[in-house]
This record gives sequence, structure tokens and C-alpha cells, in this order.
Amino acid sequence: MTTIATSRELNQNASIVASKAEIEPVIITKRGKPNLVLLSFEAYQNLTGRPKTLWDVLTSNEEVAKVNFPEFDRKSFTFKEIDLSEFE
Repeated sequence: MTTIATSRELNQNASIVASKAEIEPVIITKRGKPNLVLLSFEAYQNLTGRPKTLWDVLTSNEEVAKVNFPEFDRKSFTFKEIDLSEFE
């Protein structure tokens, strides 16, 4: 099922239309004709086939997918705090 909303309804009730778009696509009309489609980011990713994780990105590239990544213990990684104040 798809919801249809006018551009005026979108402007006046953006949060309601956005909430509906999280559940199903919402077609936005302009002067009675379909103009835009509002949908969740997850639905967009599924539609475009975009990778969701770093692993998906790495394995979606044929050359990178051929690389034999070694096993590693995630607990052995250490993280270091960095000072980002110089970028403010």
C-alpha cells in the first residue's frame, strides 16, 4: 500500500508524513501529479542495492572480494582517544 499526500500536506504536516514514510512509501503530488516519493532510508538502501556494512562494501568489489582476510580477535584491538578540539 502507498500513501499519497499533496505538497501542501507535506509542508503543513511534515512530521506526520515522515512517520508514515517510515512504514511505507509516500507519493508527494504537485498540482495533482506525482512529483516526489518519500521513503525510509532502509527502503532506499534496499531499492538502490547500496551496501549496508563495511564488509558489504569490501565484498561487493570483485578485486577486494578476492583478498583472503586473516582471522583476527576483536578483543585484541585497542582504541586510543584523540583530541578533536583543534578542528572546532
